[in-house]
Amino acid sequence: RGLSARVHALGAAIADWLAARRRGRSDRPPAIESEGRMPLARDAAGMAIWEMDAETGGVRWSREAGRLFGEPSGGGSGSTRLPHVVRRLHPEDRAPFQAAVADAVTGTGEVHRIQARVVQPDGTLRWIEARGQSWLDPAGKLRGLRGSLVDVTEFKGVEEDLRRNLEEMRVITAVAECIADAGGEDAMLQQTTEIIRDAFFPESCGFLLLDDEGVELRHAASFHTSCQREELTPVAAGTGIVGEVAASGEPRRIDDTRAEPRYVARETAMRSELCVPLKVGSRVLGVLNTESRLEGAFSERDERLALVVASHVANALERLRAEEALRRSGDLYRAYFTGSPLAVFVSDLEGQCLEVNGAATAVTGYSREVLLLMSIPDLLMTEGQAELRDRFAELLALGAGRHEIRILRKDGSVRHCLVHAAAIGDDRLLGFLFDVTDRREAEEKLKESEERYRGLSEASFEAILVHDNGRIVDVNQALCEMGGYSWHELVGRDGFELIAPEDRETVYRALLVEYEKPYEISVLRRDGTRLPVELRARSFPFRGQILRVTALRDISERKRAEEIRESLIRDLEAKNAELERFTH
Repeated sequence: RGLSARVHALGAAIADWLAARRRGRSDRPPAIESEGRMPLARDAAGMAIWEMDAETGGVRWSREAGRLFGEPSGGGSGSTRLPHVVRRLHPEDRAPFQAAVADAVTGTGEVHRIQARVVQPDGTLRWIEARGQSWLDPAGKLRGLRGSLVDVTEFKGVEEDLRRNLEEMRVITAVAECIADAGGEDAMLQQTTEIIRDAFFPESCGFLLLDDEGVELRHAASFHTSCQREELTPVAAGTGIVGEVAASGEPRRIDDTRAEPRYVARETAMRSELCVPLKVGSRVLGVLNTESRLEGAFSERDERLALVVASHVANALERLRAEEALRRSGDLYRAYFTGSPLAVFVSDLEGQCLEVNGAATAVTGYSREVLLLMSIPDLLMTEGQAELRDRFAELLALGAGRHEIRILRKDGSVRHCLVHAAAIGDDRLLGFLFDVTDRREAEEKLKESEERYRGLSEASFEAILVHDNGRIVDVNQALCEMGGYSWHELVGRDGFELIAPEDRETVYRALLVEYEKPYEISVLRRDGTRLPVELRARSFPFRGQILRVTALRDISERKRAEEIRESLIRDLEAKNAELERFTH
């Protein structure tokens, strides 16, 4: 709307002048009338036009031109000198502006352009584009320069935004290409750090990664700093700006580190810091930290760009670590598959073998090539094939299973095997086959031995008790009858409770030294009565434990016989003494 008003005013001024000429009412020559009206027209249209005299260096400009150079907006057309104009420019733009003026003076007939920053009275900057062309008199002599000024501040802002956007896109594209081509985590972090250095020009920058426990941040090998490598000690999560960002997951931008109490200085010359988290979802993997010796070196746009870069790097780290974990898992699986002492089978849902390991060939006696042509039911005893189909159905329903089967080896021998199977995906089964034939034979022999022991124990006339450090494990029927207890009342009970209080220390000492010779004690029956017994014990290994078997013999009859014998001896000794006195 402002431009339209100016154009309208200029057109009206020109129309008035032309109308006056046509009516012949002008009392001045046309050139004088034109020179008088054109400044008014320029001011009315708001045109920024200037004119410089080549001899004096004086500059005349329109009201709009003066406003662009910081003159009060209410002033009209004015005049000044070239040095005064140059002093209004930004110091970095003064020399190029003077060179452009010199080129315009020497380049007759050419239109010259230059963009420069004008420092306004309030200190703000305004971009202008000055256009000029040499001005000759009718004799061809240089009179000066004439031109116009255009305010290009908004254009320069758009241009700067576009440049920054292009630069940001270049950085993001470079990071994306680096991530796509990186052969590993260290190489990716190294290349990304170099890209960040080119983009932000920081004196210190790089990545700090959290350990597996999420407690400490450690500097990546590519971290750029002037410090010695040994000075880059781990940073505890929650300590300093870096630790705070890692703990909170929120970015921090510090314009002056001296005014930040949480800042921990590693390089005392640093004045500003930008730290953003490496996040995947809500999980923090580390931080991207940049520092500069300049105050306020990082802008809000820098923070947004750093967040985008950090997001790309965090996702790449997550992917690389997942790929590394998958590779290690695959290597571990292959190592376990090939080197496992267990027979491993991979089959489809019908039991057809898809892969086997070396232990599987050893258990079955078939080669790998032959096994891959067979199915699991082909290895079973004939009567187990129908049952296996039911077990397959059960396995598919539960997702895992454990069964004991019998397989027929190539040489015709039968082996007992324990199978652990699990479903893999929707169409694979993984089975581990463990040969338990030897164990079953040993268990059978042990069972027979235990049955023989139980038979002998029950048939024994002596009371037998087996204990583990005093805790009763087993007793025979003779002991139950001796004490008046049932088997269930004795098993699991503390055996010392069956011993008379005055004899418990004797038994405890004998247990400590594993005394094996017989000795006499008294035991307590269920009704509270005491029973003298002869005890003899011996330790023996049983299923990985050291147990102690104790034999107890009832010596109450022997004790009574001894008492009668002692009574008779005492009577005989008394009669002998009386006979000696009678004889005397």
